[in-house]
Amino acid sequence: MGVKGTVLVTGATGFIGRHVTKALLERGYRIRILTRNPDFVNFKDSQNVEVKRVNYLDIDTLKDVGDGVEYVIHIAGVIKGRRFEAFKKGNIYTTRNLLMSLDREQVKKIVFLSSQSAAGPSREKPLTEDDMPKPVSFYGLSKKIAEDYVKKSGIPYIILRPSAVFGEGDRETLLLFKMVKNGISLSIGKGPLFNIIYVGDLVEVILRSIEKDISNRTYFVNNGEVFSPQKLSDTIKKIMGKKYLFHIKVPEVVAVFFSFLGEYYAGITGKESMITREKLRELRQYKWLASNELIKREILNEFTSSEEALLRAFSWYKRERWL
Repeated sequence: MGVKGTVLVTGATGFIGRHVTKALLERGYRIRILTRNPDFVNFKDSQNVEVKRVNYLDIDTLKDVGDGVEYVIHIAGVIKGRRFEAFKKGNIYTTRNLLMSLDREQVKKIVFLSSQSAAGPSREKPLTEDDMPKPVSFYGLSKKIAEDYVKKSGIPYIILRPSAVFGEGDRETLLLFKMVKNGISLSIGKGPLFNIIYVGDLVEVILRSIEKDISNRTYFVNNGEVFSPQKLSDTIKKIMGKKYLFHIKVPEVVAVFFSFLGEYYAGITGKESMITREKLRELRQYKWLASNELIKREILNEFTSSEEALLRAFSWYKRERWL
């Protein structure tokens, strides 16, 4: 198979990025990976993988990273933080500086992995791409501002707003499996209604986004199924063959207390926690639902069922002895 072209990838060492890198190589692309930590890169021994060490906050380290690049897949970002400054550095400045380093005449398209958080929660009905974004967290706001940089860059773009992503290698979903294994599930109050997306389907969407003759579009990415915390835990319970599961509804006041503890722990250790008042601001919303009709029409019309995808993740966790 001949090389199709060179794709610059950021965030290749993360959960989603590792899947994207593998799929690009299987599809016949040459890859240039930008990373702070080259030692964490998979596939770096491949003749079609080039690794460049960068600091996204130092524009000098990004000089010439886009030379010879036809497509850009920008995944790198920050999902944890107590203050807006952390998200500005990790999501806004990173995106701005990357865009400044690219040749607008050379790059055919950039695919930016944003988040449903950039649009905010839904109300009476699922969100569509025509709805005005109303983020409720620093994370969501930072992703929305980064989207604006992408739109104004002058480079043809596709912006993807995935819902919660899960699949093989995901440590967040692993925690749910571990809780169910121990016979419990948690939710804050009634818990929100939300969509999810299997990482394999998201990767296919990302690759089709660079291959299809379509640009300057924004898409929500989910499989169309609606979950609550209890429904998701019950599905995992079925997959694991568990007989009993105790659902615990954590009062919001208790969740607030633990968010303060999470921030206190982060302040002491210097390691950001997922349990913060910022994250709680998202979790307290009742609906995180978005329509997938546009992406089904224009990019991918069939998605893996959540039960099948969760079964694949479970099998992977067992095979790799994570469970």
